[in-house]
Amino acid sequence: SGLLKDTIALDIPDQVAGDFDTVLVRRAADRLRDATAQWKAYTEHQGSGEAVTPLMVLQVPNKPNHNEIGRALDVIAKQWPDLPAGSVAHVFGEHSTQTFGSHTVPYIEPQRVQGDTWVRVLVCKDAISTGWDCPRAEVMVSFRPAKDQTYIAQMLGRMVRSPLARRIPGDDRLNTVDCLLPKFDKKTVEAVVK
Repeated sequence: SGLLKDTIALDIPDQVAGDFDTVLVRRAADRLRDATAQWKAYTEHQGSGEAVTPLMVLQVPNKPNHNEIGRALDVIAKQWPDLPAGSVAHVFGEHSTQTFGSHTVPYIEPQRVQGDTWVRVLVCKDAISTGWDCPRAEVMVSFRPAKDQTYIAQMLGRMVRSPLARRIPGDDRLNTVDCLLPKFDKKTVEAVVK
């Protein structure tokens, strides 16, 4: 129907060096940058006002290490230097500005993320697993462990929606969502995707 992405690109490495493996964060930043360029080219080619501003979801454990999140944000900024300053927000239950390493990150209500396109990287815990609707979420890197089939299905369900609620003909990349899930159970994820 085009309401869901055609392809779910999974990246579930067998081992992760640390809680914020810089290789995966760099890969996620590259995919966000590439998706941004491809959506921009598509919009220009179509000559329509239907611009899509892709979002990266950076999911962290319930008790996150703020310095590790800061290091991940440093990696994203280094990998994509043209990412606008002030384009990171969080949806933590604390509902207040948080400091992650050298980054001061404001809180945003989950329901505002879709429309507030200044947010390009969203740091979250569990806020997006159920009831969250943000079709522009194109890339997710999660450092939470997950084995439960229902939880994994809910999480992937948040990521597979098509931003324009239709298939984009002729560009497979715009019909793909990227999920980097180093701590998810690989067999369960593959079963959910199937």
